[in-house]
Parts: sequence; C-alpha cells; structure tokens
Amino acid sequence: MESIGLDLDPNFTIKPYRRIPREIYNISSLEFLSFTNNSISDSLPNHICDSLPRLSWLLLGLNKFRGQIPSGNLSRYSELEFWKLVGNEFDGVIPKEIANLNKLQKLYLGNTILEDIHIYVLNCLV
Repeated sequence: MESIGLDLDPNFTIKPYRRIPREIYNISSLEFLSFTNNSISDSLPNHICDSLPRLSWLLLGLNKFRGQIPSGNLSRYSELEFWKLVGNEFDGVIPKEIANLNKLQKLYLGNTILEDIHIYVLNCLV
C-alpha cells in the first residue's frame, strides 16, 4: 500500500467550523498529517488515530485546540514518531500513556496550559 501525506496548513479549515474534517479519519494509508496554523478551535477527537494505523507524523501546532490531550486510545498511535501540539490551549495533565508510544521520538508541547509533566513521559523520549 502506498503511503500518503496530507499537509493542510495554514488556514485550510473551512470557517466557521474551525475543526478537522471528519473524512480525513478514513484515509487508512495516511502517514503524515499536518494542520499547523489553522485556528482550529475544537477539542482533539479521542478517535483521531483509530482509523489511521500508519500515521507517524501528526502536526497540530499553532491552533486553538482546547481540553485535555486524549489518553483513552493512545495505543492506536503505535506508529507515531513525531507529535507536535505546541501553541494550543490544552489543559490538564500530559497523559502518562504517552510513555507507551515506543516509536515516539519527538513530542512538542510548548505554549500550552498543561499542568504537569511526569518523569515517565520524559523517560520515553530519551
């Protein structure tokens, strides 16, 4: 199966919805997804990687995502190597389940409202 990358930045998102089009979640061969700098003002869907088993790069920086970083389905992010969430409005704690993402090499969380970073999350990125 051929790999697919999708780079939709900046300012792709259709106004006034300010969210990721749900149809993107059905592209099972997607390996690269970028929605950087789109002013998306939605919570990050819990199911974002459920149908994207090959996704290795997820770039969602410089938006207005709010709420907590989903932790329930992080096992579905098993191929994720690079995850950029910098410059959003996430709050709460960084899910400790991120430490189980064995292929994750880079995690960018700067300029968010996150309260806590656990040492086991840091150790997984060493």
